[in-house]
This record gives sequence, C-alpha cells and structure tokens, in this order.
Amino acid sequence: MYTVLFILAIIVIFNVWKVFNVENTRQSILAQYKLDEMYISQEDSSLFGIKFDEEKIILGNVGREKIYSFAQIAAVEVVENGVTLNKTNRGSQLLGTVVGGLILGPLGAVIGGLSASSRSLGRIQQLALKIFVDDRQIPVFTILFFQSSNRKGENPGADRVSRAREQLDRIHAQIVNAMRQVQQRPVLNSPGTGASDLKILWEMKQAGVLTEEEFAVQKSRLLGQGVQT
Repeated sequence: MYTVLFILAIIVIFNVWKVFNVENTRQSILAQYKLDEMYISQEDSSLFGIKFDEEKIILGNVGREKIYSFAQIAAVEVVENGVTLNKTNRGSQLLGTVVGGLILGPLGAVIGGLSASSRSLGRIQQLALKIFVDDRQIPVFTILFFQSSNRKGENPGADRVSRAREQLDRIHAQIVNAMRQVQQRPVLNSPGTGASDLKILWEMKQAGVLTEEEFAVQKSRLLGQGVQT
C-alpha cells in the first residue's frame, strides 16, 4: 500500500515539476526573442514562436531552436494519429481568405482551425503539426500537441484532447496567417516598375508594412532598374 502511494506521489511531483519547468522555459524564451506568442510541448519539448512585426518564427526543441522568416514557410500540415487531415502550401489559393471563415484575433492572427467534419470521431493517439521550411538541413519540424499514454488512445471529447486541439488550432491558424501575410504583399520588383512604385515602397515603410532592411533591399532593386529619385 505504502509503495503504491509513494509511486503515485513521485508521479504527481514529476508532473508538477515538468509543468513548472516548461512555464519557466517559456517565459525565458519569450523574453529572449520578444515573441508575440509561443508554444512548448509538454510531450517532447518541441516549440513554436512567432513575432509578427519582424515576420519571424522559431521552430525546434528547447535549447535547439532555429529562426526562420515568414517567407521561408513552405507548408503546414495538421496530423492526427499519423494521418494528414489538412495541408496548406505556399502559394495556395486558400491563403487569400481567412482560414475557415474565422475571425481575426490579436496581433492580426486568425483564431481557430479545422471544422468538426475534418476531424476523426475515433480515439485519439496523437495530434501534431508539421511545418515545412526552406532549409536543406532541417526541412520539416513536428510540433507535438498530444500523445496518448494509452495504447487504445483517448476519447476525442476528453478534456486533455480538447485542450490540445484548441492549442493546435491556434498555432495552425497563426502559421497560415503568416504565410498569407507574405503572399499578399505587393511584388515591387516586377518588370515595368517605376518611380510610382518607389513612392508606394516608402508609404509601406512608413505604415510599418516593411522593415527598414526590407525597404532598403527593395529600394536597391528598384534603383537598379533605373528608377530616378
């Protein structure tokens, strides 16, 4: 009897420590990168972070994270029990609309995800996102939101599964929104550009759409085509 109670106490202490450690790590990374939002998996320490004004995302695992620009996101997949339920590629027409007709949330990010009809009604073993990026060394990252300890999986209506799905939906929508933000940006260095495009470029910088660095790069391209100021 005492042995069982001791083991249960150890399990409870370990889980409390794990949650506390993840939250401390989360706050540390948020402060380090000044992120708008981030997620650290309690399942495998995989992480995701996003900073909208700099158009940057952070992917990887705690202590082994990498930074990418929104433009480097190639695709995102929603994976349930090892099966892809939804995939959005860079350049997809789906990026021209709000995901699933959902509303805009804080920081310009859409909130929500897949419709109920897109999801399995069977028991849930695993919920994850796969994010593909332009990186030859690490072209794909998996962010794990739920992993069942039960070989038969969990009921899809269980609280833990529901919370995991809410987190997955939010991060999925953030990524799609980031991809859309890049796709909807005007192409300023296409043939036929002129002084009017330089004015538009300046106005975009003033409005905060372009960073100082992006403005300088695009301006150089325009001036290289013979635009006079």
